[in-house]
Amino acid sequence: MSKSIARRLRALFTAAVWCAGAGTALAAAEPDSVSFTLEGCRNNGTITLPDGNGKFICPTAVYTSGNLGKGWNELDLVPYRLTASTGNSAPANQTYALAVVVDSMDAGKPGFDVLSTLTLNAGLSSAGCVAAGSGPELLANPGIGGTQESRYRIITIPQIKNTTCVYDYYARLALGSHLFPGSSLHANLTNQNLGTAGIGARDVSIPVKEISPQELRKDMSATADSTVQWGLTKEADKSSLNFGNVCKAPDGPLSQQVTFTVKWTKIGTSPGGVTFVTHIYAKNPAARTITVNVTDKVYKGTTQAVLLDTLNSGNVNVPANTEALVLTHTGTLASSAGAVGDFLNDVATATYIDLVTGIPVPGNTTATA
Repeated sequence: MSKSIARRLRALFTAAVWCAGAGTALAAAEPDSVSFTLEGCRNNGTITLPDGNGKFICPTAVYTSGNLGKGWNELDLVPYRLTASTGNSAPANQTYALAVVVDSMDAGKPGFDVLSTLTLNAGLSSAGCVAAGSGPELLANPGIGGTQESRYRIITIPQIKNTTCVYDYYARLALGSHLFPGSSLHANLTNQNLGTAGIGARDVSIPVKEISPQELRKDMSATADSTVQWGLTKEADKSSLNFGNVCKAPDGPLSQQVTFTVKWTKIGTSPGGVTFVTHIYAKNPAARTITVNVTDKVYKGTTQAVLLDTLNSGNVNVPANTEALVLTHTGTLASSAGAVGDFLNDVATATYIDLVTGIPVPGNTTATA
């Protein structure tokens, strides 16, 4: 065979593999006689993560193949579960590939911005099950199901017949995901070509209108020529109350208790100057602790042209489902600063840090006073 003919045959073979993989080479064979179940953790406001073992895994009883409830909010790591079962008709040994997929973006609004690798749940799996191989996070644009963009991983699973293998993973709800268009955010199971052939249509969803955003709020007061100023703060032990479907007991409680704490702080002033006090609160509706970093800036007048003072909170951990005071910014401006007799305005900006994944959180929130 001539070298030119050999090169043409290799080119034809490469093109055939490329087309079969819908733009990417196939990771492994397609599953043979394997049945799959995709589930997510249902949360009606009672889930707090991680679990006692430090994992983002829910109690088995709350996993569902349907709607995941009203309790998932921005920056949550939503747990999912893949179950793969083979019977006696399956090959004695096989290694196959499929994809786990989540909605990443639509109409410029984010959905999920992190998709974890899969971890074998040894306690729920047959003795012969082994770890799955998780490919890198990839983006498909356009995405599946009519979305602008999907986030996915190709998963490779070695499995013997007559076994049930269970794998856990999670996806992070992005900052701004409450603005995702449509009624639901989806997690899907597909074949490695991001289609349903050989896999079937499997997805679970989160109702978008129930997703609460990460929020920042603040208050501000200022006095001139005063001998004393009082700072007043109010905090609750819960940022929100979720009663589930009250028409379907026992889906959720019918009453809950909230504790409020009110504090007064006496603040010294400077005669002839202006003393200001601002309190910045971060509201974390997620089912896990979120780390917040706030920078507060005080300006002269009604614009941000003249900066008078700035303060940073450092990293502050805000517990799950909690609104917490993260920064108190006080200062005294001398009359030479030109603040006496003028307006003051204040802008606080919060960035968020994910200590679990170590992956930066895009975006920020702001509050003004």
